[in-house]
Amino acid sequence: MRLIIKYLKKHKGLFLLNLLTIIAFVVVELGIPTVTGIMIDQGIIKQDMKLLTDMGLVLLGLAIFGGIGSVLSGYTSSRIATRMTMDIRKDLFIRSQELSHSEYN
Repeated sequence: MRLIIKYLKKHKGLFLLNLLTIIAFVVVELGIPTVTGIMIDQGIIKQDMKLLTDMGLVLLGLAIFGGIGSVLSGYTSSRIATRMTMDIRKDLFIRSQELSHSEYN
């Protein structure tokens, strides 16, 4: 675990962006049923078309925001993994260059 944290510290910005996008996606996923419940309880039952239209637009905005969060989360996760792998390979190469020929057998 310390090894992962050592390499993750080099990419704090991407890691924080990844956390923010995951939190945004979770908030959206939790908000959709709430908005749908309001649409059913107050819009359909009371036949309030303005509320249905407004909540429909809110639902559309949540879906777009959630989609953006999901895409950014996948992107930042893959960038972190790629950069950490690159750092590990670089450190391994540097370490292997320090070894003597007898240590390779």
